[in-house]
Amino acid sequence: MSNFSTVIISNRLPVSVSRQDGELKFDASSGGLATAMSSLEVENKIWVGWPG
Repeated sequence: MSNFSTVIISNRLPVSVSRQDGELKFDASSGGLATAMSSLEVENKIWVGWPG
């Protein structure tokens, strides 16, 4: 185990965020990078991007 984190910076996040009944709802995004990166088992992962 290391003290390092994997930081992913992309245009879109691997989730879409919407508001439903006053609460935030997170749905997995489909498509290129989100699908490819979801298969990685990275424990310390930070994803920076736009929630769509």
